[in-house]
Amino acid sequence: MTTSPSTSSAIVFKEYSDIYNSAIERARFRPIFVPVLNSIHGDIDELARVMSDGAGAYDGVVVTSQRAVEAWKSAAEVAQNAPMSTSGDAHARAHLKQA
Repeated sequence: MTTSPSTSSAIVFKEYSDIYNSAIERARFRPIFVPVLNSIHGDIDELARVMSDGAGAYDGVVVTSQRAVEAWKSAAEVAQNAPMSTSGDAHARAHLKQA
């Protein structure tokens, strides 16, 4: 992997994957993989606050699991009007039905 000092990092909470690594590098980010030991919804209110108040501090968010989509959706409902997009139409239909 060749990166310049100005390359931004992308933290990916999952086991290392060649497919994700290649895609993230093609987007000119430096992937950092962090294996997930357990999956629970944390502080949804804090995530909603970050989505509302701190969104400008991040270039993007990669959501790679159903549980993460559910947590993001819950926080978005709390934050109201937070933008959301998914990796595919089927994923969107399955997990992002409007209430």
